[in-house]
Amino acid sequence: MFRKIFIHSPIRYIVAVVIDALVVVLSIVPNPKVPYQFMVSFSTAGAVTILFGLLVLLANFGAFDMFSYAFLSLRKANRDTYKDLYQYSQIKKEKRSKHMFTFIPYVTVGLLSIIISLIILIFL
Repeated sequence: MFRKIFIHSPIRYIVAVVIDALVVVLSIVPNPKVPYQFMVSFSTAGAVTILFGLLVLLANFGAFDMFSYAFLSLRKANRDTYKDLYQYSQIKKEKRSKHMFTFIPYVTVGLLSIIISLIILIFL
């Protein structure tokens, strides 16, 4: 069960670490001489990564099905594939039931980044 929840997708962990590192680097650049800048940058990166993970969770719940169905129905080839939004959302729900924990890597990396910022705060 632990492997199914936390270690199911190393690619998502790599994406989360890259997002986290980009936010850290972009937030350190403006003023690297401030002593608490590292703490602020790691906590900002953790918050952004956690919010991205929660956005992925919302997408897993089907919050954006209406938008994706609208864009799919704009193309003529996809108009006949799904009868209506309800059928589209039911098919997507069946596919998403296999990948329930896709948000966990982002939340885990974000929490680790916030823990790093707290450690920096304690030792500064």
